[in-house]
Amino acid sequence: MRSIEQVMEKVTIFITRKKNSRIELLLLRHPYAGIQFPAGTVEEDEDTDDAAKREIYEETGLKDAGLKDASYHKRQKCMQGLMNQALTGQNLGEEPG
Repeated sequence: MRSIEQVMEKVTIFITRKKNSRIELLLLRHPYAGIQFPAGTVEEDEDTDDAAKREIYEETGLKDAGLKDASYHKRQKCMQGLMNQALTGQNLGEEPG
């Protein structure tokens, strides 16, 4: 068991797919917490990749998910674009109209 002084590590997973030249981002509707990304706590003796795969399976049922890790800045830019697309319905690469 972790002591109170230990930091609990978390993972958040951004699951995307390309469909009809658009990039789609998976969001989950939690019955109490609302709309969210798959996420969870890294268990003791588990690395972040294994935790991410476990959370993906537990929360979506997807098996054998390929994980890609990018630098913070690449992730930040990608997520800004995906969130803009999700909120506006605008395709990535389209000029605002």
